[in-house]
Amino acid sequence: MSPSMSFLLRTAPDKQLEKGIKRILSEVADPPKRTGGVTLLYYVMRNTDAKLHSKAGRVLRFLLKDSTLSFCDNFPQGSGSTVEVVSSTLERICKDYKVEELSVIWNCLYQEVNKSILNKQSVHLSRLLTVITSAVRIKKGLKVHGKLLYC
Repeated sequence: MSPSMSFLLRTAPDKQLEKGIKRILSEVADPPKRTGGVTLLYYVMRNTDAKLHSKAGRVLRFLLKDSTLSFCDNFPQGSGSTVEVVSSTLERICKDYKVEELSVIWNCLYQEVNKSILNKQSVHLSRLLTVITSAVRIKKGLKVHGKLLYC
């Protein structure tokens, strides 16, 4: 199910992609469903070979937006669940891929951090730092790509 659903999300127009991601995130406000949400988002960004999908950056930009990371804040059990799901998804990607393949992820994270600093969005910055911290812990920071590209 995850590979076929991930294909639909990757090929969807921006509005539909955002709607699909938010639908997944609304489901993960319920703790037992978080693993399924992480798996689905993981498959959206991976390719069939040992590389990330060419549209992983597009998907990640939606996941890192302030409106996305704060999406479940008003859900009864959802406070922080979005950040947890995005963090877990990136942790899994960092574990499964070589550092060379992760440049798009680090670049998107760095760009979003810079944007939130410039716009003085401290709550969003705090959420992003939580996501980054969880990804940096993988292999004691050896999965951090030092060369920045653009996502």
